[in-house]
Amino acid sequence: MGRHLKKGLDYFNIDCVQEDSLNYLEAKHGISGYGVLVKLWRKIYMIEGYYCDWSEKNIYLFAKEVGLEVDQVKTIVEMCFSEGIFHEEMYKKYGVLTSHGVQRRWMKIVSDAKRKDCQIDENLLITGKTLDEKRFTPEEMTKTLDQSTQMKEEESKEDKSKALLAPAVPAESKIIKRFVAPERNQVRDFYLSTMGNTQSPGSWPADKCRMEADTCFDHYTANGWVQGRGKPIKDWQAACRNFIRNELKGTFSPKSETKAQKNSIPVQKIDTDIPKIAKDLNYLYGQFLENPDHVTIISVDPAQYDYLKSAGRLAFSAEAVDEIMKVAVRTINEKNPPFDDAKLKTYMKKLGVIEFFNHLKSSGKEVVFDAQN
Repeated sequence: MGRHLKKGLDYFNIDCVQEDSLNYLEAKHGISGYGVLVKLWRKIYMIEGYYCDWSEKNIYLFAKEVGLEVDQVKTIVEMCFSEGIFHEEMYKKYGVLTSHGVQRRWMKIVSDAKRKDCQIDENLLITGKTLDEKRFTPEEMTKTLDQSTQMKEEESKEDKSKALLAPAVPAESKIIKRFVAPERNQVRDFYLSTMGNTQSPGSWPADKCRMEADTCFDHYTANGWVQGRGKPIKDWQAACRNFIRNELKGTFSPKSETKAQKNSIPVQKIDTDIPKIAKDLNYLYGQFLENPDHVTIISVDPAQYDYLKSAGRLAFSAEAVDEIMKVAVRTINEKNPPFDDAKLKTYMKKLGVIEFFNHLKSSGKEVVFDAQN
């Protein structure tokens, strides 16, 4: 018995910049319309790879899965047909959902994975701008890509040959290496790999590492990455190490706090009688009051959302939940693909805590929990 041929995919990409058709779908049907489309793409890519059966039975099962009325799902899909998101003719003829983009992406992924004997059914193949009239198999497409790569290599060799014929640089001229300022995440990673190393004595918690890294990054970004007396920095990691040494020596302790620090929003001391998770939320909220940029989805634990909910502190409107879901979907696709339901739920909880902090700050609260609440 032959081995089962896998057609489905383990992941799929969603473009960060949406086409007008997707924006229109979302504008007309809200996050529900966008969510249904993402779920349908997932259904297509996961099983058959480039299409899915859209019979009456499957429509009812899908509606139950996403928690919507059957008529609402049908209306959203009808709009997908009218906007060209799905190919209406293929549905009317064969009862399936597919499109140019779906078929193109599927062929690209199976080609890169070098899957053999994977090709689109001749009856379902959509020809046009996205697929050539010739029906490429993954193997044929891989050869085409290899030929393209070979051409680029030949062009690169030609460019190198031209460079060899160029006039030589005079010996007395010096090549000066230009300083390139790091990104915020690079500084954070440096702090986590040094002061966040749990094997070293006196290591810092991850949240403290990120907070101190952001302080360091903001300081040097504000002064143009120069040292004392305006001398340009040549090695940003050395500058960070010096910043850490000053912090360990207490140079930046409250004794030498600046006028701006004295005028910052005070954070109430955390009561020792409240649970640890409440203390963690108070600490995190204190960082949020000082600078909202210091608190990101990396800083938040989903368990903190569950605790706030069990304490009756969370009350989001349906519109707010839709917006949180929308931001979560985009964040996953930008930072942590592939997309799945468990990851979506986790990101929504993290973003929910940050949104709660926003509401709390606007109400003038200085602490999340004290001994009385």
